[in-house]
Amino acid sequence: MIATNSCGYLSGRKRATLSATYTPTSDGFYTVEFYNYRSAVPTCINNYIDDFYLEPAVQDLTTNTYTLSCAAGGLAKITIDAGAAHGGEPYFLLASFGCQPGFNADGFHVPLNRDPLFNFSMATANSMMFQKSKGVLGSTGVAVSWFSTMGAVNPIHLGKEIYFSYVLLSGSGIRPITYVSIPIMMTFTP
Repeated sequence: MIATNSCGYLSGRKRATLSATYTPTSDGFYTVEFYNYRSAVPTCINNYIDDFYLEPAVQDLTTNTYTLSCAAGGLAKITIDAGAAHGGEPYFLLASFGCQPGFNADGFHVPLNRDPLFNFSMATANSMMFQKSKGVLGSTGVAVSWFSTMGAVNPIHLGKEIYFSYVLLSGSGIRPITYVSIPIMMTFTP
């Protein structure tokens, strides 16, 4: 059985957010591969790491569905929960057909590809398709967005994946992005 989980990596004063794929072995241990989604250069760490600490990542981006029907279309509720410390901060929920390699912006790695869907999600923020995708978090640091397929989806998209991630923005112009979430994925089904 192979499972995927997100975790934090702490080494000295440096901290990066990683995703780990771990496979249980017959002797009760695990084989672990780490994938760093927020470093300046995304890397897969397959070699031995001598000293590290793992902790569960905060799942701050969730959805009520991970599949969308091509035949029927669908509406997905996407919840951003950045925590009360981020209450009142501007957010921007973006979409892409891929999360690797992603791109770097303002010292952060954004785990979305700059593809046509990414550009479309930026250009049509707060539209009927990307409802409440750009705004200000409530006082508790929560916002609810909706993604709508606007009806049936062309079957050529069957099996394709859509990734969502949000950024928090400072608005100061010095370092506009202050936080980037780990992506979530939805898949088009029949």
